[in-house]
Order: sequence, then C-alpha cells, then structure tokens
Amino acid sequence: MSRKKVVIPLQRHGSYYADGYINHKSVLFLLDTGASVVAISGDMELVSVFSSS
Repeated sequence: MSRKKVVIPLQRHGSYYADGYINHKSVLFLLDTGASVVAISGDMELVSVFSSS
C-alpha cells in the first residue's frame, strides 16, 4: 500500500484552509494545527477533503 501526501499551503494571514465535502455539500475547512482534539458530529457520515490550489 502506497502512502499519499497532501500539501496544503499556508495562506498570507497564517492559516491553512482546505476545500472539502460533508454529506456531498461543499465546505471550506479551517485547519487548526494547534488542536489537540478534533470532533465531528456523528450525523456527518461522509467527510472528504482535497487540497485547494
């Protein structure tokens, strides 16, 4: 099994964002690199993220 690498560029103001989908709806994720815990509600059954260019 090969590993894939996703690179998400740092934005001008110092944050990381990624486009993605939750339950087939487009969303913009703010990635908190300092978070020690991340939680998503159980009713969000399908989450996929792809890097924005």
